[in-house]
Amino acid sequence: MDYYLLTLSIIPLFVSRAALPIFTTACFARWGSTWDVGWLGFFEDFTGLDLLDNIPVWATGDEVLIVLGIFAAIEFFMRHAPETRMLMDGASDCIIKAMAAGSCSYLLVGGDLDGLLNLWVESGDLTHFQWGMGLQYTWSFGIGFAVFILASTRSVIWEFLEEIDPDGELGITPLFAWLEDTVGFLGILFAFIMPGLTAIAAFVGIIGAWSVAKGIEAMERASHEPCVRCKTLGPKCGPNCASCGVKRATVNKVGLLGRVLDEPAPSEAQHRIALIATHRCPTCGHRLGRSGASPTCEACSEPVFASTSDREAYVSDLSSRLPSTLLVCGMCSFIPVLGLIPGYFYYQLTLLAGLRSYMPTSSRFGRRWLMRLFKLSLLAFQWVPFIGVITLPIICFVDYRIARKAVLNAA
Repeated sequence: MDYYLLTLSIIPLFVSRAALPIFTTACFARWGSTWDVGWLGFFEDFTGLDLLDNIPVWATGDEVLIVLGIFAAIEFFMRHAPETRMLMDGASDCIIKAMAAGSCSYLLVGGDLDGLLNLWVESGDLTHFQWGMGLQYTWSFGIGFAVFILASTRSVIWEFLEEIDPDGELGITPLFAWLEDTVGFLGILFAFIMPGLTAIAAFVGIIGAWSVAKGIEAMERASHEPCVRCKTLGPKCGPNCASCGVKRATVNKVGLLGRVLDEPAPSEAQHRIALIATHRCPTCGHRLGRSGASPTCEACSEPVFASTSDREAYVSDLSSRLPSTLLVCGMCSFIPVLGLIPGYFYYQLTLLAGLRSYMPTSSRFGRRWLMRLFKLSLLAFQWVPFIGVITLPIICFVDYRIARKAVLNAA
């Protein structure tokens, strides 16, 4: 029973990471099997520590641990870099996680990857074989399949987070990445020590994540309506149908983070700027997703910027927000330290969000690290009277100028 509870509890760990949980398991098998868990009292007999003895010796050797550690480190840095994170997400990422989870579950019942084919015809001490495959070994493949399904669900949530905070400037995607790292590392320890409670927590977490993913999909579906001509569903904020191109009689306004509102859209020119700034197609209103500095809508196949002049006109119109944004940043800077937080979020959402998505990858990477150093150097003087008031407006202006130049150069 410990095996089934333990493998159920590790599902969420492999949904978010592939290399880190299996590296932690190997380390725990090497040094944690002799831990004293007498403090658990009655629950001492219900731990999964005995399963660590089933892991083959080769899986905890120095060479294997070094290789797994390298893979875990690479995975860590790739998950925390926006440029590489988008390369990892997708079907291949889900398959890798499923294989890692299945392999980990397989090793916990003494599976030897070198003798995998022999398990189809030989009997083992831990399982009774039926039709060439034992229940516990079959279960390990089921764990891998569950991880694949849930990793696909997780990708829905991450796509939504990437739309909100693609470069991690707001701290949303970095926070979730660190949470996943923490769960992937500490979750293994809790799973072996308290498999029953961890399995319950895992089940609650899975249901919660599934509910969030379905809520995001339902929210997006609710913002769609059928075309009057071809009946194809499309966002209510889209000026035209993505399928047949017919103009919509009524077009809804878009709000913060591209959410479709029930209010009518402003003038056509203003609405176009709002759609592009929230990373939606100005022609049909669909979300653009990860489409690069010169995006083309996947729904209607129309480019966001048909020409260099379109890009320049968009940047020029968006620049009209700069004076009011600098004013708000200056007012927030009057409040030492605490005022920086709302001011920073304000200029990121109202001004920089409309530029970040249309920057080349190389420019985004360089700008992000350059601005981090610049912010740290200026924020050191934020507490100084009079000087501190202008720190946030300066940061906002410099950040805007770098982003503006990168977007224009992308043409």
